[in-house]
Amino acid sequence: MKKSLVLILTCIFSFGYEMDYEQFVSRVEKNSLDLIKNKAQFDANLQNQRADISWNTSYIESDITMGKNNNVFGVESTTLFVLTPRLPWVSAMLKQSLEVKTLQYQKNYDLLKNLAVVGAKRVYFTYLFTKEKYEIYRQREQNFLSQLKIAEAKFKSGSVSRKDYVNFKNSYYDAKASRVQTQKELLSLESTLAKILGIGLSKDGIKILNLDFSYLNKQEAEIKTMTSNSPYLEILALSAKDYGINAKASSYERWDSFSIGAGLQNTTSDTLSQNQASLKLQVPIPLTKKYDHLKKKYLLLQSATLREGEVTKHNIEVQALSYFSQLQIKKDFIDVQRESIDNKKALMEMGKMAYESQKISLFEYLAYQNAYMDALIKMTEAKIEYVQIQTFLEETLGAVLRKENK
Repeated sequence: MKKSLVLILTCIFSFGYEMDYEQFVSRVEKNSLDLIKNKAQFDANLQNQRADISWNTSYIESDITMGKNNNVFGVESTTLFVLTPRLPWVSAMLKQSLEVKTLQYQKNYDLLKNLAVVGAKRVYFTYLFTKEKYEIYRQREQNFLSQLKIAEAKFKSGSVSRKDYVNFKNSYYDAKASRVQTQKELLSLESTLAKILGIGLSKDGIKILNLDFSYLNKQEAEIKTMTSNSPYLEILALSAKDYGINAKASSYERWDSFSIGAGLQNTTSDTLSQNQASLKLQVPIPLTKKYDHLKKKYLLLQSATLREGEVTKHNIEVQALSYFSQLQIKKDFIDVQRESIDNKKALMEMGKMAYESQKISLFEYLAYQNAYMDALIKMTEAKIEYVQIQTFLEETLGAVLRKENK
């Protein structure tokens, strides 16, 4: 049994790809299609906002009039260089909106990055524990195979009935099927992890240094504080602030269709050529409800977003505390399961001694051995469930929770 455990540990901790946690985060960010698309979209939206702040296109306006007056042919031309500037107070509002949007987009990107890392971390831990479970199933298959050979020899010698021998074969095939199914799950997880990290498949596996499984080391009060400082709430607050700025800007924009031009007016005839300065000023008269409706639109959106923030804060706190409680319960289960493993291991070792001294049957010894293996499998499955619950908590908080190595 000791040799088997050494073999299991050797297989589990043999890795082809190794990287530290910082490289892990960097690779997740670099190879996430969602992050790539969102970053481009965020940057594009900011450029669009900067375009809105910029002046409208300037242009040259030219009018030419030709005619004859008292048999005198004349040409009159006016050429103006026209500017269409943004009014200073409108530009100030739009720049303020740009600052808010820039911060909002950055927080949004950071949130998406956190969620990507959280998801990648879940896949990695699930991969590790599935690899551990695979080795347990593989060892169980080997145990059944060796016992099946013993049973086959006893069946041929007549000391084991055909029914018992067939039961041995069924147990072996069940163990083999479980091993094959777990191997399939393991390969699928490794493929997913390789795509997340942008690396190739390796028969020796993947190892992330400084990223080890551990229980959540947070108190309930800390979770409540994190819900109050949730990035989801920060993004909603910035969105509401931006709506308020746009509502104010919409009142100013009614005067924003403004243009000014300056140039030269030239009058030429057979006997005269005269130049005069020319000035053109275009000022809007906003006799329209358009901008009032725009202002109301932004105020309604602001009000709805503020209310959304209140509801979201409550929902995040309720959900986060629920996941926190589930983690505590799952931790208690794992602790109990660890004691159960120790107890079943002791029974298995005593059963082995009893079997070797012919005090119990092979079937009874196998029952102890199977109970121990089942307990090991149940432990790995409980850890996978713990990781999944913690992932739900991290996604709810919008934060990566990781025990820092000292």
